[in-house]
Amino acid sequence: MYKRQPTEGATVIPDVIRGDITVPNSQIADAVLLKSDGLPTYHLANVVDDHFMAISHILRADEWISSAPLHLALYAALGWEHPIYAHLPLVLNPSGKGKLSKRAQAFDDQGRQVLVKVEEFRDAGYLPQALNNFLANVGWSFGDDREIFPIEEAIPRFAIEDINPAPTRLPYDKLDWLTGQWIQMMEPLELARAVRPVLARQGHEVGAEALLAVAPALKVRLKKLTDAEAFLRFLWDDEDGGFAAPAADRLVSAKLPAAAARRGLQAARALIAAAQPLDVATLSAGLTAVGESVTANGKAGPFLGALRLAITGQDVSPPVYESIVALGRGRALARLDSVIAEIEE
Repeated sequence: MYKRQPTEGATVIPDVIRGDITVPNSQIADAVLLKSDGLPTYHLANVVDDHFMAISHILRADEWISSAPLHLALYAALGWEHPIYAHLPLVLNPSGKGKLSKRAQAFDDQGRQVLVKVEEFRDAGYLPQALNNFLANVGWSFGDDREIFPIEEAIPRFAIEDINPAPTRLPYDKLDWLTGQWIQMMEPLELARAVRPVLARQGHEVGAEALLAVAPALKVRLKKLTDAEAFLRFLWDDEDGGFAAPAADRLVSAKLPAAAARRGLQAARALIAAAQPLDVATLSAGLTAVGESVTANGKAGPFLGALRLAITGQDVSPPVYESIVALGRGRALARLDSVIAEIEE
């Protein structure tokens, strides 16, 4: 039996997001439902499959609105109740040209490649909870002017009817900000566990205890987990043959002359060698006293800055106490020996 699509009247698509969408039947063409080999086309298979799986809601992109009248006609012809439809707004390329697609690489308005696939976000150092938070904010609002929230709190507040039907671009800068905020909320152990596999993918094996020591400093520095590599480079530089003692002129200043720097570093070496336990509290008290004793104005800051540079070789690194603990006693002493010899020369 064959039944043609009616040409008079209109088909109304009840849409949860957009309200009723009316399409004149004269604009709806007859469609092939069975191919010559007897296999169904997508439209028939889709309707039959959804019916027998008891699908209650169909959420799909608004580019499928044009096929909805055919699907509704099929449900009516088969005597079945159709599911609830919600046609979602398209997510556009950051350039604004076309929809974002996992099949075609996307670029922003400056020609830079942007992320699309889940594994790309993971490899770029974004946190899962930040990515969930970011995507939930696209076309929907949590309310109460709140932008940071766990997905568990969003679920009971979410309603399909509240989705904005307008197409939108993904604000990738907001994802960077959200990830930084979520990193700041992490407990040190949680952050250390998150950073470790990222560093491993970058080719660096760092012990859990070392990462735990620097985790509080990481919390306020990182926008993404991958940023930890540059910040923690001092932890593996000597193993890779890349660590070099900073030049003596970088360690001395008007507030910390060479003789004072040498005395302070020698005292710091003795303290680190004897510290029991080697922890932040012990080092903080002892090294602060050393710094106060060798500077002309009795303030430890200039010495502690020089000591941090001597230990890490980096202008930007974790605080000196945490850096020493993460590096370990033996490696910290070896670096101080190199620096003291540099100053003596």
